[in-house]
Amino acid sequence: MRRLFEYAMALETEVREAERDLRAALVEAVHAAEGRVAAQYQAALAEAAAEVEEEQALERSMAEQLAELEAALGAARQAQRAWRDRALQAERQFDQLKQMIGRRLQQAADAARRTASEQQQEQAISQSAGELRREHLAAEAQQEGAHNVHSRGPAGQGAEHGRTAEAGQSAEEDGQGGAGRERRVPPLNAIMKALEDER
Repeated sequence: MRRLFEYAMALETEVREAERDLRAALVEAVHAAEGRVAAQYQAALAEAAAEVEEEQALERSMAEQLAELEAALGAARQAQRAWRDRALQAERQFDQLKQMIGRRLQQAADAARRTASEQQQEQAISQSAGELRREHLAAEAQQEGAHNVHSRGPAGQGAEHGRTAEAGQSAEEDGQGGAGRERRVPPLNAIMKALEDER
């Protein structure tokens, strides 16, 4: 992309130099032709009174000079048209280059937005996985506590009931659930599979 930009700048510089050289050559050719015609015309006026033949020769010479001048002017106009065509071509190439650079920049911006969106999605999935894992571990702890209470008998049910109540209250505060609402926690393997499917 940088080479294309440098090429466009070099092309614009070349067009400007060609325009300057063309104008200088045109002005020089016109001045030179005008000087030659004026000098020959003045000399012919001085000699015209003496000899008609010389006057006719002068007229022929002037006609030739005028033909040369017209040829020079035609060549200059043709060169000017060629320069205009080249300038238009350079302008079209510059517009194409500018559009291509704009498309590249838009593609880069779109890719950056997609990358940021994917990162946000991955962070959200990771956060959800962590929350689900914590809930799963809390549920396993509650189930294990309930199993220990039943296995220990009436003697340890009081203390274990207190720990279970505290764990349940903490789980309800973290999940913002209402009192008495039961939550079924899916197995850890099912949670990980669901996260992989979302990715």
